[in-house]
Amino acid sequence: MSKNPGVVLVIAFVLLGFSSAAFAELAYIDPVTNQSVLDQVVEKFHGKVKTWQNVIQGAAERLFWTLVLISMVWTFGMMLLRRADIGEFFAEFTRFIIFTGFFFWLLTNAVSGA
Repeated sequence: MSKNPGVVLVIAFVLLGFSSAAFAELAYIDPVTNQSVLDQVVEKFHGKVKTWQNVIQGAAERLFWTLVLISMVWTFGMMLLRRADIGEFFAEFTRFIIFTGFFFWLLTNAVSGA
């Protein structure tokens, strides 16, 4: 079943016309608040986020440290099984601390950038 290219073209232009009208509506600036619809939505969302931000941050940190512990046990357990020497342990521990510290810094400072 082949479609007529003219019909497809007409439908595409009609949909394009509706989408531009929708974007024009979103760009409308309210004279009372002097904000666009999108700015109002972002402001409301930001206000709601402030109420549960600490709860989510605490849960994320607990999950992070749990995964760090699992990763540390697995990494150093594998090193014990292959009988790595002390130099390898210190090198791996240093890499692990730097890696973990960087991602913990990202986790704790990600909110301040928003």
